[in-house]
Amino acid sequence: MNIKDALKILEKDKVFKDWKKKNSDFFITNVFIMLQDSNEIDKVQIGYCNKKGDKITSFIVDKDNIGQFSDKIFKEPNTKIFKIDIKNVKIDVEDALNKANKSQEKYYPATLSTKKILLLQNKGKGELWNITFITGSLEVLHFNIDSKDGGLLMHEKSSLLQFRSN
Repeated sequence: MNIKDALKILEKDKVFKDWKKKNSDFFITNVFIMLQDSNEIDKVQIGYCNKKGDKITSFIVDKDNIGQFSDKIFKEPNTKIFKIDIKNVKIDVEDALNKANKSQEKYYPATLSTKKILLLQNKGKGELWNITFITGSLEVLHFNIDSKDGGLLMHEKSSLLQFRSN
């Protein structure tokens, strides 16, 4: 499932339509996908934030169901939340994942990921794919993919073990 398909499913949903009427000041702020031992995307989580930037409502969309939950936004003080304009996203999730997979093969060929986290976000400079692969040995591969042209903006490797407390 790609983002545009998930949005079509969501926007046809009566519960979402009712929610959107009551929350017209909310806008898309992120798209989140988590994959475990697979590259098949069957669920897409779409996050909507209010203009005050203090509340987020997320919708989990698959072909048969739509789930919804709301929470306060966890962010640094004075951090601005930026809107995602889906019209600016030319590289959908499958292409971004493919680019990250190829980058893993090129730059980190000895690593095998077990979990993949894909996040479409806007950090104030336009929409980008922030993609993280986690390996069985707790290594983390991080890729930023341009959502307009699919270019690899950044890649790095680190370890989850570096974050452990002493």
